[in-house]
Amino acid sequence: MNKLLSILNELNGENTYEFIGACAAKKRNLNGVPRLIVKKNDKLKTKHLKFIFAKDIEYFKKIDEKYFDLIDLDCVDDFLSSLDCVVVFDLCRVSFLMEDELFNFVPNKFKKIFKLNQRNEEKNHFMQSNIKHLENKRDITTQVIFDKINSIWLSKWNNSEVYLNEYDEQIINNILNA
Repeated sequence: MNKLLSILNELNGENTYEFIGACAAKKRNLNGVPRLIVKKNDKLKTKHLKFIFAKDIEYFKKIDEKYFDLIDLDCVDDFLSSLDCVVVFDLCRVSFLMEDELFNFVPNKFKKIFKLNQRNEEKNHFMQSNIKHLENKRDITTQVIFDKINSIWLSKWNNSEVYLNEYDEQIINNILNA
């Protein structure tokens, strides 16, 4: 039996999902990146997305550090393929240049509710600006400008209040209960 499966069998509740996410993060070298973990046959619910948006990057870094030494990279592929779960990383919470896996995974009704359409549109504008002004330049000034643009991006889109606030919660409940 896979060593990682035996570790998983010893865990319970939320710890199982944390471990699965940490394994996927270590495999893809995405330590600390926010992630969504759902069973393949489960319907995506607002609670899943609320969870990922309510947690900051430090939360995921702590999880990954907690399990890092237990995870054997040689076993991760077999382990993850044997599970009935999907791990989707929210790479845009790290950089606007990253692929938006979460946007591609989430159904349209959730994209509107959690402002992922707006984030995707802004991401496209940031990327176009980067291509137009910074892409082929490799000097220190360009890097400083890129870092500033990315920090502006992160200050907005790494803030959980942007995705969900109390008023949004009422709107979500009204839409989903209609």
